[in-house]
Amino acid sequence: MNNREISLMWVSLAARDAWHNTFADLRKVMIVTTLSGVHSGQWQSRSLNLYGNSWMVFLSMVKNYNVSYTSQVVHHRSAPARMCHSVYITHNDFAAVNGPTASRPAAEITFWDIAQGSSVSLFKTETLIEYVQTPMSLLLWEDIGLSLFADIPSGLSCNECCNIVESHLNWMDACGYGSDAETLREILSWPVEWSSFHGIEELRTPLFKLQATNWAKIYHPKHTVQIMGDGYPAEGAVGLNFPYQQKAFKSVSSSASFKNGVLHNACSK
Repeated sequence: MNNREISLMWVSLAARDAWHNTFADLRKVMIVTTLSGVHSGQWQSRSLNLYGNSWMVFLSMVKNYNVSYTSQVVHHRSAPARMCHSVYITHNDFAAVNGPTASRPAAEITFWDIAQGSSVSLFKTETLIEYVQTPMSLLLWEDIGLSLFADIPSGLSCNECCNIVESHLNWMDACGYGSDAETLREILSWPVEWSSFHGIEELRTPLFKLQATNWAKIYHPKHTVQIMGDGYPAEGAVGLNFPYQQKAFKSVSSSASFKNGVLHNACSK
């Protein structure tokens, strides 16, 4: 049994108010579109890791689809609400001939291991990797329930895993969840940073900072992976350091005070 204590800190009340319910809705949509995709033959089988209440949501939905599933507890978190169920879902027509995929390996592989094994990773220093924008950044959102990967990929360049994300987004579009797919695409466009130091993992996004005890490797010194992005949420934090953006200051000639001054001078002539 591995305990993984997690804390999440929003950058502002505005960020929490705008995105807390959105993340909850996305978790449900990703479950229902996975089930409908296997039910309709879009995929013969799929695997998911389901945390906390997502497992109960899955149980309430699965009976409505022509699918079978097996599940196992991958590891326990420090609180019962953080229990993780690794679920293998298959269409009933294939359930008798297809067994479940291999269970997720012991939690010894970190995001650093995945990133350094990727062909286009850029080592800025020995302990800092910069990586281009990628659908695989969805891996980093697993602790809040936004991940489609039950097994750890070989690297951030894994074509099979990238295709899983792309095909799932296209399926969401096809079955009436286009706005949710666009929201997920937006999230995948954001810059995010993962780091590990002295047994604490940290995920920094424009909206929140998540810290968790690291049940994998203990890094000394700090190891960091930065995923680049070309999008940014309106509620995202302002800051000088990655992944935060600096405030966009208007030029002097675009400011309201400058325009009012010009108007005042023009009227006084």
